[in-house]
Amino acid sequence: MNTGRPVQQVIESDRAQLAHEIHDELIPLLFASRSAVESLAACASTPADEKATLEQTARWLHDAMTLCRGLLHNAHLPDLRSGNWANHVECLVMRLHPEVRVHWAWLTTRPDVPESVLVALYRITVEAVRNAIRHSGADEILVSDRWRPDGSYTVTIEDDGHGFDPGAVSPDRFGLRGIRQRGELAGLDVRIESKIGGPTKIRLKVPAGTSTAGE
Repeated sequence: MNTGRPVQQVIESDRAQLAHEIHDELIPLLFASRSAVESLAACASTPADEKATLEQTARWLHDAMTLCRGLLHNAHLPDLRSGNWANHVECLVMRLHPEVRVHWAWLTTRPDVPESVLVALYRITVEAVRNAIRHSGADEILVSDRWRPDGSYTVTIEDDGHGFDPGAVSPDRFGLRGIRQRGELAGLDVRIESKIGGPTKIRLKVPAGTSTAGE
């Protein structure tokens, strides 16, 4: 029995619920807190040393709000069936990291696969690119896809960052563990290749014969 789709639906439902709570509860609280701190910092009777502390606290609260808005964008799942999932990846990465240049090398045709596979490709590609941006120190990040002679379809995310030793990575490291687990649920073959000094490559393989017929 293929449980990939039901599990994916539960995951996406949980993400949507969390996004609503961040939007409706956390962000308003942070906004109110920042406003109160800024008011205190602007008060003429506030001592200079306390004013500097309050101003720093206001900046931290601003950063927290920015982070929350990024989480909201990341949690939202676009309608992947109505458009090109690769374009949605580009739009989200550019929205979250406008200062970073990522090279995209997409084919014009992609496989017609179940929605659970589309969601996995979208989520994993975004996570892999963001990991490279945040942790690798890379100057170049390239995302590409291709058809292989055996009929399979692959997406590759590679960067020229400092790399890591896959054998030395703790199995509890959330980012890599989440990538592997999400790929496994959707029936993808996930390969993570790296070494100290780089490069790092993450390959997502959709096996030949994967189609919407299985939905």
